[in-house]
Amino acid sequence: MSHISMHDRSLGDLVGTLGRDVVRLVRQEIQLARAEADESLKKAIAALVTIGVALAIALAGLVILLLAAVTALSNVWEPWVASLVVGGIAVIVAVIMGMSGQKKLRTTSLAPRRTRESLQHDREMVREHVR
Repeated sequence: MSHISMHDRSLGDLVGTLGRDVVRLVRQEIQLARAEADESLKKAIAALVTIGVALAIALAGLVILLLAAVTALSNVWEPWVASLVVGGIAVIVAVIMGMSGQKKLRTTSLAPRRTRESLQHDREMVREHVR
């Protein structure tokens, strides 16, 4: 056993190098996944902030407009009917804004697409080198 051939030593060196390279590659892929997840999370948070701000502005503006509309319609209809009509319109506006926010949130992918593609590429590269 003390007579290890040059071929065996080279194979051992290659396996060691491959092992170090795979560990380094996995670490880099984890860093990429974290960076991509952070980027996706920031986009999702920005979309949620947009929804929140839109709802707050809509609420403030609608309170004033709704009071004015109810007052104006109370000259034509009973105050309770005017309140129902104006309130119904406010709900419709809120639903439209909420759907817009949901659409923005849906278009923000939280899956680390680039990392997945990079991992697939790395897997193919390792397969080629093992052959």
